[in-house]
Amino acid sequence: MFVQHWVRSQESVISYQLSVISSLRKLPTPYTPHPTPYTLHPTPYTPLYFNLTAIIAKL
Repeated sequence: MFVQHWVRSQESVISYQLSVISSLRKLPTPYTPHPTPYTLHPTPYTPLYFNLTAIIAKL
């Protein structure tokens, strides 16, 4: 039960981040996202971060 809830919350986080990224891609701005010092900072969401980059790479 707890695992299913955790997976659903992770899926909602991923879908939210994907929607934010897709909306940022549509903006006509010269700003290009550059890596920040916090990009590879170890956090509890590090696996989620790499999962998100894998999803983006497939787009």
